[in-house]
Amino acid sequence: MRFYISFMGIGYGHASRCINIARELMRRGYEVFLSSYGDGLGYIARESSDIPVVIGGRRVTWKMREDGSPDIKGTLARLPVYAFRFFGHVKGELENIEAVEPDVVISDSRISTIIAARSLEIPLSVIVNQPRILLKSPLLQKGTTKLMSTAWNLSNSVIMADLPPPYTISKAHIEDLPKSLYDRLEFVGPIVKRVKKVNGEEKRVLVLISGPLHERIPLIKSLIPLIRKNDEKDIQFTVSLGDAGSSYVEKGRNYVIYGWLQNKWEVLKKSDLVVCRGGHTTISEAILSGIPVISIPVPGHSEKEENSRSIERIGVGMILEQDKIDLFFKCVKTVLDDPKYHKRADEIAKRFSTWDSVDRTVGIILSSIH
Repeated sequence: MRFYISFMGIGYGHASRCINIARELMRRGYEVFLSSYGDGLGYIARESSDIPVVIGGRRVTWKMREDGSPDIKGTLARLPVYAFRFFGHVKGELENIEAVEPDVVISDSRISTIIAARSLEIPLSVIVNQPRILLKSPLLQKGTTKLMSTAWNLSNSVIMADLPPPYTISKAHIEDLPKSLYDRLEFVGPIVKRVKKVNGEEKRVLVLISGPLHERIPLIKSLIPLIRKNDEKDIQFTVSLGDAGSSYVEKGRNYVIYGWLQNKWEVLKKSDLVVCRGGHTTISEAILSGIPVISIPVPGHSEKEENSRSIERIGVGMILEQDKIDLFFKCVKTVLDDPKYHKRADEIAKRFSTWDSVDRTVGIILSSIH
């Protein structure tokens, strides 16, 4: 059986979970092809050069302000360009699927792939963790929710890559969904790797500044100078600037800054706290490894802000607003010193320790096409 997996190319979260699924399908003897664009293509080249890749279109992303927040007006002004590129994605996916001739198509949050697969009448499974986007305009919210729900419902199965309620990280994105979609969501848990935490004598903080470059730069400029001049004697900081493939390394008295952290999993399992940008994947990796989180979300980025609120809601960490970065060390000490955060993260990690999200996902996909 041959599978065609296409995923959103913004950031690395969609790419990493689709590679996990691809490897499990290959382990079972199936043939797999991957399709993406933008950052996703670069991630595939580094992490899965052995899996065949087809290019799924030109880069598409929203316009950003200097602080990394979405520029809604600027984005709306570019709608004609984005519409043109979207139709280019649909055309590209049609051509790719026809060339690959898969038995099954898997779309991770790509509507263009759904349209292409359904046009060719090929069995289709959809993976999401954000079934709807959050907008301030009630009218736009209603319209986009209906549009996206209609698209996801065209599939044979809708896989929700998140924890089930009440632990759902993307909780705000499953509220007010049409019943026809909500009832179809199959919660498999985050499709991420987890580690077994190792306790050490000194406190260790892992700072992961991930996401597209325009989202990383504002935090790098404000947080890195603070870490360089900090005088915390009992805390060790390991920082990744999220520059994939970079060999940059800077060492200080109680910190190491990497352009790209190659041994992330070794560092993660020895960490007592993860600081992140509000990304679903990073939050999931930390929580399922029993490690509390401080999230510094991208201003105005509804998904990452809501993910961050979920951290506080389920009791595994805190939110720190980007414009209050001077409170960074106070927040770090609060989370490190308060056992409730560590206890709660450990409880959730143990509760879902037997969930094999990749196996559950593959099982749903295979059962839905027969």
